[in-house]
Amino acid sequence: MRTIARGDQYLSARVARKLSAAAKSAEQSTDVLAVLSEREREIFRLASDCRGAAEIARDLCIARKTVDSHLNRINRKLRLRSLAELVQLAATVGIVHAVRRG
Repeated sequence: MRTIARGDQYLSARVARKLSAAAKSAEQSTDVLAVLSEREREIFRLASDCRGAAEIARDLCIARKTVDSHLNRINRKLRLRSLAELVQLAATVGIVHAVRRG
């Protein structure tokens, strides 16, 4: 009551622990992409938008085999087995992408 009367906010120890754990979890989830190179992160973002290797290659003006190599390294580094897992990870770390139409 004294804390609130001073105009400060009060959190129970239980709530404070939960907030701390949530913040730590969010920090760790964004760090997961730190193992990727800048180019791999770029390709990760494009792939998370469900773009195919050929489309990514065309957009970045690189060879499709280069994109395939990057995707293989991304999957290996992040221990992903499918595009669905890649998209799920992208959603977890807060990479927001537009819904593609047509």
